[in-house]
Amino acid sequence: APHAVDNGRFSKDDQQLKMQADEWKTSLGIDKEKVCLLFAGKLVKDKNAQIIIDFILRDKQGKYTAIIVGNGDYEKELKNMAAGNS
Repeated sequence: APHAVDNGRFSKDDQQLKMQADEWKTSLGIDKEKVCLLFAGKLVKDKNAQIIIDFILRDKQGKYTAIIVGNGDYEKELKNMAAGNS
């Protein structure tokens, strides 16, 4: 299916894939030691992207970060929430 995740890619302990992920993180200004969560989809309340933002804001150790990709009616509210202005 064209919209499926290749689970095999993520189940391997592949040093080359880790290096590639570290390069992507660096190119995006993300510390390579952080765990990066990705949300990709329509930014509407029913998709619950706010759960990821809330989780990141509560991460006292700073171990996690997130990339949220998409657009929709909920985009402005999510941006305000991520900026700590919920």
